[in-house]
Amino acid sequence: MNNLLIINYFFGDDRVPTARMVNDVAKELKKKNINFKIFCSKTNYKYLKNNHKKKLFEINSIKFFDFKFLNYSLFFISAFFHFFTTKYKKYLILTDPPFFIFLAPILKLINPKCEIIYWTMDLYPEALYASKIFPFQNKIIFNILKYLKNLSLNFVDKMINLDKYQNIHLKKYPNTKKILTKIVAPWDIRKIRLNRKNKSQFLKRNNLLDKKIVLYAGNLGRAHNVNSIINLVNYCERKKKELFFVFACKGKNKKKLYNQLKSNKNTIIENYFPLKETSNLLHSASFHLITLENDWAGIVYPSKLFGIIKTKKPVLYIGPSKTGIANLIDSKRLGITFKLDEKPSKIFDKIKKISKKSNLKKFKEYDKNHIELVKFIFNKTKKI
Repeated sequence: MNNLLIINYFFGDDRVPTARMVNDVAKELKKKNINFKIFCSKTNYKYLKNNHKKKLFEINSIKFFDFKFLNYSLFFISAFFHFFTTKYKKYLILTDPPFFIFLAPILKLINPKCEIIYWTMDLYPEALYASKIFPFQNKIIFNILKYLKNLSLNFVDKMINLDKYQNIHLKKYPNTKKILTKIVAPWDIRKIRLNRKNKSQFLKRNNLLDKKIVLYAGNLGRAHNVNSIINLVNYCERKKKELFFVFACKGKNKKKLYNQLKSNKNTIIENYFPLKETSNLLHSASFHLITLENDWAGIVYPSKLFGIIKTKKPVLYIGPSKTGIANLIDSKRLGITFKLDEKPSKIFDKIKKISKKSNLKKFKEYDKNHIELVKFIFNKTKKI
């Protein structure tokens, strides 16, 4: 019987945290000579080449051009059949695809001695409800999904949460009381180094020379507030402030941001930069910007934070205060946190007080979290 099956659906590359973090876990499993299999929609596990002698792992990757719904369906069907036809000692199920955990009761019936580990990234169905997506904002449907989730959690042995607020959400489900739980915050162990030789070329090519840059790099989806960004950008343009805003992003709210700011002279809005330019992009910023909607507190954790703090540049967070990210920024003095209704003038005044050169120290506190996560998967721990 194989040791571990990991199920994680994603479309992305090393800039997508759920891809990158599972990648790090896979490397640690390989290092420990643990046999495992990964099911994913598109693989970027480039350096995990199959070891034909020991055959430590396999990767399933399905992609039919760029038809996302078709690819999702193919992935789900493929994973479904493998889930129930091949026995593993342990199953690590991420929250993407959202409702794969609903299959836990059937799996336990077929393979009662197996161990199911639930690694919560975004919380479902809470994320769908917060998104106000039809029909998931309907309270009857939402409560049915919560009931099914609670039923499924009765068959989960271990659970991995991103922060204490996410854990508080999950503890509202009665069946989490028996689950061994560990909080493992997001991490980013990439070497995000500045290439000084190419820095000036990079800035010149992107019209960023001699500008004090506020950078938003990453997903700008439903969970991220754009009104606060738009207000701040417009205030700085109207008052002719020196800040220049760069958005290297994708997501549901990007279109709204573009439509509102496309005529601004203090703004560049692009897609994700090429991977080879990511480090210089992050280092080019004077400040990094992160936002979160109030309804999403404790449901998602903007893991982009753990890459950008490697640049040792201050973080400007605009969003609810009762979140893991706000607590971390305040406690470690990684930047400044603001409420969503904070006036743009006050935000700018506080930004001015931050020195041009950041005093942030190199922050490595979570660089071994993938190692801790693997230990938790294969060892017992106390409930929290």
